[in-house]
Amino acid sequence: MDKTNFLAVILIIVLLVVWNIFMMQRMRSTPPSAEIEAPDTTRVEEVKPVIEEKRPLSVTAKLDTIETPFVFAVFSNIGGTVVEYTLKEYKHHKDGLVQLIPPGQRCVSDIIRMDGKTYDLKNSIYSIKERDENSITYILRLDDGKELIKKYTFSNTDYAVLLSLDLPVLEDYIVAWDGGLLFTEKNQQDELRFFSAVAFTEGGPISTSLSSLSYEGEEIPSTTLKWVGIKNKYFLASIIPKKAEAKGVKMRRFSKSPPRGGGCIPGGRGCSPTGEKTINPDDARMGIYLTTRPESTLEYLLFIGPLDYQLLSSYKVGLEHACYMGWKFIKPISRAILFVIMFFGRFMPNYGLVVILFALLISFIFYPITSFNQKTMRKTAEIQPKLLALQKKYKKDPQRLSKETMELYRKSGVNPMSGCLPLLIQMPIFFALYAILQTTINLRGAEFVGWLKDLSQPDPYFVLPILMGITMFLQQKIMGTQATQGESQRMLTYMMPIFLTFIFLSLPSGIVLYWLSYNIFTIAQLSYLKRKIQSVIQ
Repeated sequence: MDKTNFLAVILIIVLLVVWNIFMMQRMRSTPPSAEIEAPDTTRVEEVKPVIEEKRPLSVTAKLDTIETPFVFAVFSNIGGTVVEYTLKEYKHHKDGLVQLIPPGQRCVSDIIRMDGKTYDLKNSIYSIKERDENSITYILRLDDGKELIKKYTFSNTDYAVLLSLDLPVLEDYIVAWDGGLLFTEKNQQDELRFFSAVAFTEGGPISTSLSSLSYEGEEIPSTTLKWVGIKNKYFLASIIPKKAEAKGVKMRRFSKSPPRGGGCIPGGRGCSPTGEKTINPDDARMGIYLTTRPESTLEYLLFIGPLDYQLLSSYKVGLEHACYMGWKFIKPISRAILFVIMFFGRFMPNYGLVVILFALLISFIFYPITSFNQKTMRKTAEIQPKLLALQKKYKKDPQRLSKETMELYRKSGVNPMSGCLPLLIQMPIFFALYAILQTTINLRGAEFVGWLKDLSQPDPYFVLPILMGITMFLQQKIMGTQATQGESQRMLTYMMPIFLTFIFLSLPSGIVLYWLSYNIFTIAQLSYLKRKIQSVIQ
Protein backbone atom coordinates (compact mmCIF):
# COMPACT_ATOMS: atom_id res chain seq x y z
CA MET A 1 0.00 0.00 0.00
CA ASP A 2 1.56 3.36 -1.00
CA LYS A 3 1.35 6.56 1.03
CA THR A 4 -1.65 7.99 -0.83
CA ASN A 5 -3.69 4.84 -0.32
CA PHE A 6 -2.66 4.76 3.32
CA LEU A 7 -3.86 8.36 3.74
CA ALA A 8 -7.10 7.47 1.98
CA VAL A 9 -7.72 4.57 4.36
CA ILE A 10 -6.99 6.79 7.36
CA LEU A 11 -9.48 9.29 5.94
CA ILE A 12 -12.14 6.55 5.80
CA ILE A 13 -11.47 5.67 9.43
CA VAL A 14 -11.78 9.29 10.53
CA LEU A 15 -14.98 9.76 8.58
CA LEU A 16 -16.47 6.55 9.97
CA VAL A 17 -15.72 7.64 13.51
CA VAL A 18 -17.26 11.06 12.90
CA TRP A 19 -20.20 9.35 11.22
CA ASN A 20 -20.82 7.02 14.15
CA ILE A 21 -20.74 9.94 16.57
CA PHE A 22 -22.75 12.52 14.69
CA MET A 23 -24.89 10.60 12.16
CA MET A 24 -28.60 11.28 12.42
CA GLN A 25 -28.18 14.11 14.92
CA ARG A 26 -31.36 16.10 15.10
CA MET A 27 -31.80 18.51 12.20
CA ARG A 28 -33.62 21.02 14.28
CA SER A 29 -34.79 24.26 12.79
CA THR A 30 -35.60 26.87 15.41
CA PRO A 31 -38.73 28.84 14.49
CA PRO A 32 -38.96 32.56 15.26
CA SER A 33 -40.06 33.35 18.77
CA ALA A 34 -43.61 34.51 19.23
CA GLU A 35 -46.24 34.63 21.91
CA ILE A 36 -49.27 32.39 21.55
CA GLU A 37 -52.11 31.86 23.90
CA ALA A 38 -51.77 28.09 24.13
CA PRO A 39 -53.16 26.33 27.16
CA ASP A 40 -50.75 24.56 29.47
CA THR A 41 -51.22 20.99 28.30
CA THR A 42 -47.92 19.69 29.54
CA ARG A 43 -49.14 18.88 33.05
CA VAL A 44 -52.47 17.31 32.28
CA GLU A 45 -52.89 16.01 35.80
CA GLU A 46 -53.46 19.57 36.97
CA VAL A 47 -56.35 20.20 34.56
CA LYS A 48 -59.73 19.95 36.24
CA PRO A 49 -62.61 18.96 33.97
CA VAL A 50 -66.04 20.41 34.69
CA ILE A 51 -67.92 18.14 32.35
CA GLU A 52 -71.32 16.64 33.05
CA GLU A 53 -70.29 13.13 31.94
CA LYS A 54 -67.23 12.57 34.10
CA ARG A 55 -65.60 9.17 34.40
CA PRO A 56 -66.56 7.29 37.57
CA LEU A 57 -63.65 5.52 39.23
CA SER A 58 -65.22 2.10 38.67
CA VAL A 59 -66.41 2.63 35.10
CA THR A 60 -65.58 -0.06 32.55
CA ALA A 61 -64.56 1.20 29.13
CA LYS A 62 -66.75 0.28 26.19
CA LEU A 63 -64.55 -0.76 23.29
CA ASP A 64 -65.30 -0.72 19.57
CA THR A 65 -63.16 -1.82 16.66
CA ILE A 66 -62.64 -0.82 13.05
CA GLU A 67 -60.71 -2.98 10.62
CA THR A 68 -59.44 -2.10 7.16
CA PRO A 69 -57.02 -3.93 4.85
CA PHE A 70 -54.20 -1.99 6.55
CA VAL A 71 -55.07 -1.50 10.22
CA PHE A 72 -57.02 -2.86 13.13
CA ALA A 73 -58.02 -0.07 15.55
CA VAL A 74 -59.66 -0.30 18.97
CA PHE A 75 -61.55 2.70 20.39
CA SER A 76 -62.65 3.52 23.92
CA ASN A 77 -65.62 5.62 24.96
CA ILE A 78 -63.40 7.05 27.71
CA GLY A 79 -62.15 10.19 26.02
CA GLY A 80 -63.39 8.94 22.64
CA THR A 81 -59.81 7.79 22.11
CA VAL A 82 -57.78 5.17 20.27
CA VAL A 83 -56.35 2.52 22.61
CA GLU A 84 -54.91 -0.01 20.16
CA TYR A 85 -53.59 0.43 16.65
CA THR A 86 -52.30 -2.63 14.81
CA LEU A 87 -50.59 -2.47 11.42
CA LYS A 88 -51.61 -5.57 9.51
CA GLU A 89 -48.80 -5.44 6.95
CA TYR A 90 -45.91 -5.41 9.44
CA LYS A 91 -44.78 -8.20 11.72
CA HIS A 92 -43.54 -7.72 15.26
CA HIS A 93 -40.03 -9.01 15.88
CA LYS A 94 -41.45 -11.75 18.11
CA ASP A 95 -44.92 -12.92 17.14
CA GLY A 96 -47.98 -11.25 15.71
CA LEU A 97 -48.26 -7.84 14.13
CA VAL A 98 -46.91 -4.41 15.01
CA GLN A 99 -49.01 -2.60 17.63
CA LEU A 100 -48.14 1.09 18.07
CA ILE A 101 -49.96 2.29 21.20
CA PRO A 102 -48.46 1.25 24.57
CA PRO A 103 -50.79 -0.72 26.88
CA GLY A 104 -52.97 1.47 29.05
CA GLN A 105 -52.50 4.59 26.92
CA ARG A 106 -55.25 6.49 25.09
CA CYS A 107 -54.44 8.64 22.07
CA VAL A 108 -56.17 11.35 20.03
CA SER A 109 -57.74 13.07 23.02
CA ASP A 110 -59.38 16.49 23.29
CA ILE A 111 -58.37 19.51 25.37
CA ILE A 112 -60.48 22.66 25.23
CA ARG A 113 -60.31 26.17 26.59
CA MET A 114 -63.46 28.09 27.32
CA ASP A 115 -64.41 30.81 29.77
CA GLY A 116 -60.73 31.34 30.50
CA LYS A 117 -60.25 27.79 31.79
CA THR A 118 -58.61 24.69 30.34
CA TYR A 119 -60.31 21.28 30.41
CA ASP A 120 -58.73 17.95 29.58
CA LEU A 121 -61.45 15.65 28.26
CA LYS A 122 -59.29 12.52 28.22
CA ASN A 123 -61.14 10.94 31.15
CA SER A 124 -64.62 12.06 30.17
CA ILE A 125 -67.26 9.57 29.08
CA TYR A 126 -68.28 9.87 25.43
CA SER A 127 -71.27 8.18 23.82
CA ILE A 128 -71.41 6.64 20.39
CA LYS A 129 -73.62 8.71 18.13
CA GLU A 130 -73.12 6.82 14.85
CA ARG A 131 -71.28 3.70 13.78
CA ASP A 132 -70.68 2.02 10.44
CA GLU A 133 -68.08 -0.24 8.86
CA ASN A 134 -65.37 2.40 8.37
CA SER A 135 -66.30 5.18 10.80
CA ILE A 136 -67.26 5.82 14.39
CA THR A 137 -68.72 9.03 15.84
CA TYR A 138 -68.53 10.03 19.50
CA ILE A 139 -70.47 12.76 21.30
CA LEU A 140 -69.73 14.46 24.62
CA ARG A 141 -72.26 16.69 26.35
CA LEU A 142 -70.66 19.62 28.11
CA ASP A 143 -72.14 22.06 30.62
CA ASP A 144 -75.02 24.31 29.51
CA GLY A 145 -76.16 21.80 26.88
CA LYS A 146 -73.06 22.21 24.69
CA GLU A 147 -71.88 19.24 22.66
CA LEU A 148 -68.57 18.12 21.23
CA ILE A 149 -68.77 15.61 18.39
CA LYS A 150 -65.76 13.79 16.97
CA LYS A 151 -65.78 11.34 14.08
CA TYR A 152 -63.08 8.96 12.85
CA THR A 153 -63.33 7.88 9.21
CA PHE A 154 -60.90 5.25 7.91
CA SER A 155 -59.64 4.70 4.38
CA ASN A 156 -59.57 1.30 2.68
CA THR A 157 -56.65 2.32 0.46
CA ASP A 158 -53.99 3.56 2.91
CA TYR A 159 -53.23 4.50 6.51
CA ALA A 160 -55.06 7.84 6.54
CA VAL A 161 -57.80 8.52 9.10
CA LEU A 162 -59.99 11.60 8.82
CA LEU A 163 -60.78 13.18 12.19
CA SER A 164 -63.81 15.51 11.99
CA LEU A 165 -65.04 17.69 14.86
CA ASP A 166 -68.18 19.71 15.54
CA LEU A 167 -67.45 22.14 18.37
CA PRO A 168 -69.32 24.63 20.53
CA VAL A 169 -67.95 28.15 20.95
CA LEU A 170 -64.43 27.76 22.38
CA GLU A 171 -61.37 29.87 22.94
CA ASP A 172 -58.98 27.10 21.87
CA TYR A 173 -59.17 23.50 20.79
CA ILE A 174 -56.25 21.09 21.15
CA VAL A 175 -55.93 17.61 19.70
CA ALA A 176 -53.38 15.53 21.61
CA TRP A 177 -51.41 12.37 21.05
CA ASP A 178 -49.73 11.91 24.41
CA GLY A 179 -49.67 8.13 24.71
CA GLY A 180 -46.28 7.80 23.03
CA LEU A 181 -45.36 4.91 20.76
CA LEU A 182 -44.59 1.31 21.56
CA PHE A 183 -41.22 -0.30 20.85
CA THR A 184 -41.48 -2.52 17.78
CA GLU A 185 -37.93 -3.83 17.27
CA LYS A 186 -35.87 -6.52 18.98
CA ASN A 187 -33.08 -4.23 20.12
CA GLN A 188 -34.88 -1.58 22.14
CA GLN A 189 -31.67 0.23 23.07
CA ASP A 190 -30.95 0.73 19.38
CA GLU A 191 -34.52 1.70 18.56
CA LEU A 192 -34.55 4.21 21.41
CA ARG A 193 -32.11 6.38 19.48
CA PHE A 194 -34.82 7.13 16.93
CA PHE A 195 -37.61 8.22 19.28
CA SER A 196 -38.33 11.87 18.52
CA ALA A 197 -41.02 14.50 18.10
CA VAL A 198 -41.19 15.88 14.58
CA ALA A 199 -42.98 18.65 12.71
CA PHE A 200 -42.87 20.43 9.37
CA THR A 201 -43.49 24.10 8.68
CA GLU A 202 -42.84 26.40 5.77
CA GLY A 203 -39.51 27.08 7.46
CA GLY A 204 -38.51 23.45 7.11
CA PRO A 205 -38.48 20.25 9.19
CA ILE A 206 -38.18 20.18 12.97
CA SER A 207 -36.93 17.10 14.81
CA THR A 208 -36.45 16.99 18.57
CA SER A 209 -34.95 13.89 20.13
CA LEU A 210 -36.40 12.30 23.24
CA SER A 211 -33.45 13.44 25.34
CA SER A 212 -33.87 17.01 24.08
CA LEU A 213 -37.58 17.18 24.83
CA SER A 214 -38.47 19.09 27.98
CA TYR A 215 -40.39 17.41 30.78
CA GLU A 216 -42.31 20.63 31.29
CA GLY A 217 -42.96 20.97 27.56
CA GLU A 218 -41.73 23.29 24.86
CA GLU A 219 -43.81 25.32 22.45
CA ILE A 220 -43.36 25.72 18.73
CA PRO A 221 -45.52 28.68 17.67
CA SER A 222 -46.39 28.47 14.04
CA THR A 223 -49.13 29.61 11.71
CA THR A 224 -47.52 27.72 8.82
CA LEU A 225 -47.55 24.26 10.36
CA LYS A 226 -48.01 21.46 7.85
CA TRP A 227 -48.04 18.56 10.31
CA VAL A 228 -46.74 17.36 13.67
CA GLY A 229 -46.03 13.87 14.98
CA ILE A 230 -43.93 11.47 16.98
CA LYS A 231 -41.93 8.57 15.62
CA ASN A 232 -39.80 5.60 16.51
CA LYS A 233 -37.37 3.86 14.18
CA TYR A 234 -39.84 2.74 11.53
CA PHE A 235 -43.28 4.16 12.35
CA LEU A 236 -44.98 7.53 12.66
CA ALA A 237 -48.09 8.90 14.35
CA SER A 238 -48.87 12.32 12.89
CA ILE A 239 -51.59 14.96 12.88
CA ILE A 240 -52.11 16.99 9.71
CA PRO A 241 -54.38 20.07 9.88
CA LYS A 242 -56.78 19.76 6.98
CA LYS A 243 -59.52 22.28 7.66
CA ALA A 244 -57.97 23.85 10.72
CA GLU A 245 -55.70 26.83 11.39
CA ALA A 246 -52.81 25.88 13.66
CA LYS A 247 -51.77 28.32 16.38
CA GLY A 248 -48.89 26.32 17.77
CA VAL A 249 -47.56 22.99 18.94
CA LYS A 250 -46.35 21.80 22.30
CA MET A 251 -44.04 18.80 22.66
CA ARG A 252 -42.95 17.04 25.84
CA ARG A 253 -41.60 13.87 27.33
CA PHE A 254 -43.16 12.27 30.40
CA SER A 255 -40.04 10.92 32.07
CA LYS A 256 -37.95 13.45 33.97
CA SER A 257 -34.86 11.74 32.61
CA PRO A 258 -34.83 9.64 29.43
CA PRO A 259 -33.66 6.03 29.63
CA ARG A 260 -30.05 5.22 28.90
CA GLY A 261 -29.28 5.56 25.23
CA GLY A 262 -31.71 8.44 24.65
CA GLY A 263 -28.90 10.96 24.80
CA CYS A 264 -27.89 10.23 21.23
CA ILE A 265 -31.30 10.08 19.61
CA PRO A 266 -31.31 10.00 16.65
CA GLY A 267 -27.53 9.66 16.51
CA GLY A 268 -25.04 7.01 15.60
CA ARG A 269 -24.61 3.44 16.73
CA GLY A 270 -21.86 4.13 19.23
CA CYS A 271 -23.95 6.23 21.60
CA SER A 272 -26.06 3.55 23.23
CA PRO A 273 -25.46 0.03 24.51
CA THR A 274 -26.66 -2.93 22.52
CA GLY A 275 -28.52 -5.90 23.91
CA GLU A 276 -32.00 -7.09 24.69
CA LYS A 277 -32.69 -4.90 27.71
CA THR A 278 -36.39 -4.10 27.95
CA ILE A 279 -37.27 -0.45 28.43
CA ASN A 280 -40.42 0.72 30.16
CA PRO A 281 -42.58 2.41 27.48
CA ASP A 282 -43.42 5.17 29.97
CA ASP A 283 -39.75 6.13 30.05
CA ALA A 284 -39.81 6.74 26.31
CA ARG A 285 -43.27 8.30 26.27
CA MET A 286 -43.68 11.52 24.29
CA GLY A 287 -46.66 13.77 23.73
CA ILE A 288 -47.66 16.33 21.11
CA TYR A 289 -50.44 18.91 21.46
CA LEU A 290 -51.66 20.78 18.38
CA THR A 291 -53.48 24.00 19.25
CA THR A 292 -56.02 25.15 16.66
CA ARG A 293 -58.16 28.22 16.30
CA PRO A 294 -61.60 26.87 17.08
CA GLU A 295 -64.25 26.88 14.39
CA SER A 296 -67.62 25.21 14.43
CA THR A 297 -66.11 22.39 12.37
CA LEU A 298 -62.51 21.19 12.15
CA GLU A 299 -60.83 18.46 10.18
CA TYR A 300 -57.48 16.73 10.65
CA LEU A 301 -55.84 13.92 8.75
CA LEU A 302 -54.19 11.35 10.97
CA PHE A 303 -51.40 9.29 9.50
CA ILE A 304 -50.50 6.40 11.79
CA GLY A 305 -48.33 4.00 9.90
CA PRO A 306 -44.92 3.17 8.38
CA LEU A 307 -42.16 5.64 7.58
CA ASP A 308 -42.47 4.79 3.89
CA TYR A 309 -40.87 7.65 1.94
CA GLN A 310 -42.86 7.15 -1.26
CA LEU A 311 -46.15 6.73 0.57
CA LEU A 312 -45.58 9.79 2.74
CA SER A 313 -44.62 11.86 -0.29
CA SER A 314 -48.01 11.12 -1.84
CA TYR A 315 -49.75 13.28 0.81
CA LYS A 316 -48.12 16.42 -0.64
CA VAL A 317 -47.61 18.09 2.76
CA GLY A 318 -43.94 17.28 3.32
CA LEU A 319 -44.74 14.25 5.47
CA GLU A 320 -41.77 12.46 3.90
CA HIS A 321 -39.47 14.72 5.93
CA ALA A 322 -40.23 12.48 8.90
CA CYS A 323 -37.97 9.90 7.23
CA TYR A 324 -34.32 10.27 8.14
CA MET A 325 -32.23 10.55 4.99
CA GLY A 326 -28.89 11.66 6.40
CA TRP A 327 -27.22 15.02 6.72
CA LYS A 328 -28.54 17.94 4.70
CA PHE A 329 -25.93 17.62 1.94
CA ILE A 330 -26.46 13.83 1.87
CA LYS A 331 -30.26 13.91 1.45
CA PRO A 332 -30.32 14.34 -2.36
CA ILE A 333 -27.99 11.36 -2.71
CA SER A 334 -30.07 9.34 -0.26
CA ARG A 335 -33.26 10.07 -2.17
CA ALA A 336 -31.62 9.10 -5.45
CA ILE A 337 -30.27 5.86 -3.99
CA LEU A 338 -33.64 5.04 -2.43
CA PHE A 339 -35.34 5.60 -5.79
CA VAL A 340 -32.89 3.26 -7.52
CA ILE A 341 -33.19 0.60 -4.83
CA MET A 342 -36.99 0.75 -4.87
CA PHE A 343 -36.94 0.59 -8.69
CA PHE A 344 -34.75 -2.52 -8.65
CA GLY A 345 -36.93 -3.93 -5.88
CA ARG A 346 -39.90 -4.02 -8.25
CA PHE A 347 -38.18 -6.69 -10.30
CA MET A 348 -36.11 -8.49 -7.68
CA PRO A 349 -37.84 -9.90 -4.61
CA ASN A 350 -34.57 -10.20 -2.65
CA TYR A 351 -33.15 -6.88 -1.45
CA GLY A 352 -29.73 -8.47 -0.96
CA LEU A 353 -29.60 -8.99 -4.72
CA VAL A 354 -30.79 -5.41 -5.14
CA VAL A 355 -27.83 -4.17 -3.05
CA ILE A 356 -25.43 -6.26 -5.14
CA LEU A 357 -26.94 -4.92 -8.36
CA PHE A 358 -26.64 -1.38 -7.01
CA ALA A 359 -22.96 -1.99 -6.20
CA LEU A 360 -22.45 -3.24 -9.76
CA LEU A 361 -24.10 -0.08 -11.11
CA ILE A 362 -21.87 2.15 -8.98
CA SER A 363 -18.75 0.23 -10.04
CA PHE A 364 -19.65 0.85 -13.69
CA ILE A 365 -20.26 4.54 -13.02
CA PHE A 366 -16.90 4.84 -11.27
CA TYR A 367 -15.00 2.77 -13.81
CA PRO A 368 -13.43 5.84 -15.51
CA ILE A 369 -12.14 6.98 -12.12
CA THR A 370 -10.81 3.51 -11.34
CA SER A 371 -9.09 3.43 -14.72
CA PHE A 372 -7.58 6.87 -14.21
CA ASN A 373 -6.39 5.91 -10.75
CA GLN A 374 -4.76 2.74 -12.04
CA LYS A 375 -2.92 4.70 -14.73
CA THR A 376 -1.74 7.10 -12.06
CA MET A 377 -0.49 4.17 -10.00
CA ARG A 378 1.44 2.90 -13.00
CA LYS A 379 3.06 6.29 -13.54
CA THR A 380 3.87 6.47 -9.84
CA ALA A 381 5.59 3.08 -10.09
CA GLU A 382 7.62 4.28 -13.07
CA ILE A 383 9.04 7.24 -11.17
CA GLN A 384 9.76 5.25 -8.00
CA PRO A 385 13.51 5.02 -8.75
CA LYS A 386 13.66 8.79 -9.21
CA LEU A 387 11.72 9.34 -5.98
CA LEU A 388 14.10 7.07 -4.07
CA ALA A 389 17.05 8.92 -5.57
CA LEU A 390 15.62 12.25 -4.43
CA GLN A 391 14.99 10.87 -0.95
CA LYS A 392 18.60 9.74 -0.74
CA LYS A 393 19.99 12.95 -2.17
CA TYR A 394 18.00 15.37 0.01
CA LYS A 395 17.51 13.27 3.14
CA LYS A 396 19.01 16.07 5.25
CA ASP A 397 16.99 18.82 3.59
CA PRO A 398 13.21 18.05 3.97
CA GLN A 399 12.09 21.32 2.39
CA ARG A 400 14.20 20.79 -0.71
CA LEU A 401 13.05 17.15 -0.88
CA SER A 402 9.42 18.22 -0.81
CA LYS A 403 9.99 20.83 -3.52
CA GLU A 404 11.87 18.45 -5.80
CA THR A 405 9.32 15.68 -5.25
CA MET A 406 6.42 17.92 -6.24
CA GLU A 407 8.37 19.09 -9.28
CA LEU A 408 8.92 15.47 -10.28
CA TYR A 409 5.22 14.76 -9.88
CA ARG A 410 4.41 17.78 -12.04
CA LYS A 411 6.76 16.84 -14.84
CA SER A 412 5.53 13.23 -14.78
CA GLY A 413 1.85 14.23 -14.80
CA VAL A 414 1.17 12.44 -11.52
CA ASN A 415 -1.25 13.73 -8.89
CA PRO A 416 -0.16 12.18 -5.58
CA MET A 417 -3.64 12.63 -4.12
CA SER A 418 -5.49 10.91 -6.95
CA GLY A 419 -5.53 7.64 -5.01
CA CYS A 420 -7.94 9.22 -2.55
CA LEU A 421 -10.40 10.29 -5.25
CA PRO A 422 -12.41 7.07 -5.61
CA LEU A 423 -12.74 6.73 -1.85
CA LEU A 424 -13.71 10.37 -1.37
CA ILE A 425 -16.43 10.05 -4.00
CA GLN A 426 -17.62 6.83 -2.37
CA MET A 427 -18.07 8.32 1.10
CA PRO A 428 -21.33 10.27 0.41
CA ILE A 429 -22.79 7.10 -1.09
CA PHE A 430 -21.60 5.16 1.95
CA PHE A 431 -23.25 7.64 4.33
CA ALA A 432 -26.47 7.73 2.30
CA LEU A 433 -26.66 3.94 2.25
CA TYR A 434 -26.06 3.86 5.99
CA ALA A 435 -29.04 6.14 6.58
CA ILE A 436 -31.29 4.23 4.19
CA LEU A 437 -30.40 0.76 5.43
CA GLN A 438 -30.81 1.84 9.05
CA THR A 439 -34.27 3.38 8.82
CA THR A 440 -36.05 2.62 5.53
CA ILE A 441 -39.17 0.56 6.23
CA ASN A 442 -38.83 -1.29 2.92
CA LEU A 443 -35.61 -2.90 4.15
CA ARG A 444 -36.89 -3.69 7.64
CA GLY A 445 -36.49 -7.44 8.04
CA ALA A 446 -35.27 -7.82 4.44
CA GLU A 447 -33.62 -11.23 4.13
CA PHE A 448 -30.71 -12.12 1.88
CA VAL A 449 -29.47 -15.67 2.44
CA GLY A 450 -29.68 -18.20 5.27
CA TRP A 451 -28.28 -16.46 8.32
CA LEU A 452 -28.91 -12.90 7.09
CA LYS A 453 -32.49 -12.27 8.19
CA ASP A 454 -32.37 -8.47 8.29
CA LEU A 455 -30.12 -6.31 6.11
CA SER A 456 -30.69 -3.35 8.41
CA GLN A 457 -28.92 -5.20 11.27
CA PRO A 458 -25.28 -6.36 11.66
CA ASP A 459 -24.26 -9.78 10.41
CA PRO A 460 -24.74 -12.02 13.48
CA TYR A 461 -21.88 -14.33 12.47
CA PHE A 462 -19.57 -11.67 10.96
CA VAL A 463 -19.28 -13.54 7.67
CA LEU A 464 -19.75 -10.49 5.46
CA PRO A 465 -17.30 -8.23 7.37
CA ILE A 466 -14.60 -10.91 7.21
CA LEU A 467 -15.13 -11.42 3.47
CA MET A 468 -15.11 -7.66 3.01
CA GLY A 469 -11.75 -7.44 4.79
CA ILE A 470 -10.33 -10.19 2.58
CA THR A 471 -11.47 -8.47 -0.62
CA MET A 472 -10.08 -5.16 0.63
CA PHE A 473 -6.71 -6.86 1.19
CA LEU A 474 -6.78 -8.36 -2.31
CA GLN A 475 -7.71 -5.01 -3.81
CA GLN A 476 -4.82 -3.30 -2.03
CA LYS A 477 -2.42 -6.04 -3.17
CA ILE A 478 -3.45 -5.56 -6.79
CA MET A 479 -3.12 -1.81 -6.55
CA GLY A 480 0.09 -1.89 -4.52
CA THR A 481 2.21 -4.43 -6.39
CA GLN A 482 3.33 -1.76 -8.82
CA ALA A 483 4.45 0.68 -6.17
CA THR A 484 5.90 -1.20 -3.22
CA GLN A 485 7.54 1.14 -0.71
CA GLY A 486 9.13 -1.17 1.81
CA GLU A 487 8.32 -3.45 4.66
CA SER A 488 6.34 -0.86 6.69
CA GLN A 489 3.98 -0.18 3.81
CA ARG A 490 3.53 -3.90 3.19
CA MET A 491 2.55 -4.31 6.85
CA LEU A 492 -0.12 -1.64 6.41
CA THR A 493 -1.51 -3.61 3.50
CA TYR A 494 -2.23 -6.39 5.99
CA MET A 495 -3.23 -4.30 9.01
CA MET A 496 -5.66 -1.81 7.48
CA PRO A 497 -8.14 -4.40 6.11
CA ILE A 498 -8.11 -6.11 9.50
CA PHE A 499 -8.73 -2.85 11.32
CA LEU A 500 -11.55 -1.83 8.97
CA THR A 501 -13.09 -5.29 9.29
CA PHE A 502 -13.53 -4.67 13.01
CA ILE A 503 -15.18 -1.33 12.26
CA PHE A 504 -17.61 -2.99 9.84
CA LEU A 505 -18.62 -5.67 12.34
CA SER A 506 -21.22 -3.34 13.91
CA LEU A 507 -22.55 -1.82 10.67
CA PRO A 508 -25.77 -2.97 8.98
CA SER A 509 -25.14 -6.11 6.97
CA GLY A 510 -26.66 -4.42 3.92
CA ILE A 511 -23.94 -1.80 3.76
CA VAL A 512 -21.23 -4.44 4.36
CA LEU A 513 -22.76 -6.45 1.52
CA TYR A 514 -22.57 -3.35 -0.67
CA TRP A 515 -18.92 -2.70 0.21
CA LEU A 516 -18.03 -6.37 -0.29
CA SER A 517 -19.75 -6.46 -3.68
CA TYR A 518 -18.16 -3.20 -4.75
CA ASN A 519 -14.72 -4.54 -3.76
CA ILE A 520 -15.28 -7.69 -5.83
CA PHE A 521 -16.35 -5.69 -8.89
CA THR A 522 -13.42 -3.32 -8.43
CA ILE A 523 -10.99 -6.25 -8.20
CA ALA A 524 -12.38 -7.53 -11.48
CA GLN A 525 -11.92 -4.10 -13.05
CA LEU A 526 -8.36 -3.76 -11.73
CA SER A 527 -7.44 -7.21 -13.02
CA TYR A 528 -8.81 -6.30 -16.43
CA LEU A 529 -6.96 -2.97 -16.46
CA LYS A 530 -3.73 -4.63 -15.37
CA ARG A 531 -3.92 -7.17 -18.21
CA LYS A 532 -4.80 -4.38 -20.64
CA ILE A 533 -1.80 -2.31 -19.59
CA GLN A 534 0.54 -5.30 -19.81
CA SER A 535 -0.70 -6.15 -23.28
CA VAL A 536 -0.01 -2.57 -24.41
CA ILE A 537 3.50 -2.67 -22.94
CA GLN A 538 4.26 -5.98 -24.65
